[in-house]
Amino acid sequence: MLQKACKIIIVTWSVLLLFGCGGIAKKPEQKEILKLDDKYLDQILQDNRDKLFVKRILRTDNYKPLDLGNGQTASHLMAYGEADGKFFVFPTVLMMGDGKLKQFSSDQAWKRVHTTGNVIQFDSEVEAAWFSKNYKRYWARQSNY
Repeated sequence: MLQKACKIIIVTWSVLLLFGCGGIAKKPEQKEILKLDDKYLDQILQDNRDKLFVKRILRTDNYKPLDLGNGQTASHLMAYGEADGKFFVFPTVLMMGDGKLKQFSSDQAWKRVHTTGNVIQFDSEVEAAWFSKNYKRYWARQSNY
C-alpha cells in the first residue's frame, strides 16, 4: 500500500478547503475552511497596515504611481513565492529612499523586501496567490463609497 503524504487543495466560489491526508485509502484527517472574500482581504490589510506597501494600498491617493509607458501606471505589481515552507506576497514596485517608485523583477524585489519585513506571510500558496491577485478589490470598493 502506498503511504505517500498528500495535501489536496480545492477552491470553489471563494471558499478554500484544505485537506491533509496520510495515504490513499485514508479519510482526510484535517479540514479547515477559509473564506477568501472582501472581509478576509480587509482583515489582511488591517493586520499589516504598518508595512509600507500596505500603507500605499490603503492610501493610494497619497502616492504617485509609477509610469510604465503606453498610458499605463502601477503602484505595486504584486508577486508571491515560497521560502522555507512559508508563502509570502510582496510588491515588485518599491518605494525608494527619494519617495519615487521603481519596478524590479520578482527576484530583485524579494532580495530587497524579505530582510525588511515589507512582505505579508500566508499559510498556503492558495491564500498568497489569491491575495496577490485580489488586493485591488479594496480600491474598487473604496471608490463606491
